[in-house]
Amino acid sequence: NLSHYITSMKIKKLKSCPNCNRNLVLKSLSCETCDIEIRGNFNQSPFNDLNEEQNEFLLVFIECEGKIKDMEKALGISYPSVKSKLAELKSVLKIRTSKPKKLSKIEILNMIENKEITPEEAILLLAKPKTRGES
Repeated sequence: NLSHYITSMKIKKLKSCPNCNRNLVLKSLSCETCDIEIRGNFNQSPFNDLNEEQNEFLLVFIECEGKIKDMEKALGISYPSVKSKLAELKSVLKIRTSKPKKLSKIEILNMIENKEITPEEAILLLAKPKTRGES
C-alpha cells in the first residue's frame, strides 16, 4: 500500500536554512556504498515542494490510477474534496490548466462506464452543460 509506505517513511524535508530561513540549494550528492561525493549545483524536482499530506495524496492518486471514485473511498473524502486537492497539487507543481474542453455525451457515458462518475452525476452533467476541468 503506497499511502502506508509514505507515512511510514517519516522523512522530514529541510526546505529552508535553519539560520536565516532562506531557500536551501542542493550542492552535494553522495553514494552510501562507496562514499564518493559529487559537488555542484543540482536541480531539484518540483515534487520537493510538496508537503507530507500532498505527497500522500499523490501516492493515493497513483495507487488508484487517477480514478476519483476510488480516491474518495481510499481517502474517505468527497468528490469536491478530491478535486480541490488535485487543484492544490497542480498549483504547487505549477501545472497550467489548459482551456476546459466541453464534455460530449459519449465522454460522459465513458465516465460512467469507468466508474468516474455516478449515473446521477451524469444526469446533472447532461442537464447543465459543463466543461472538463470545472469544479
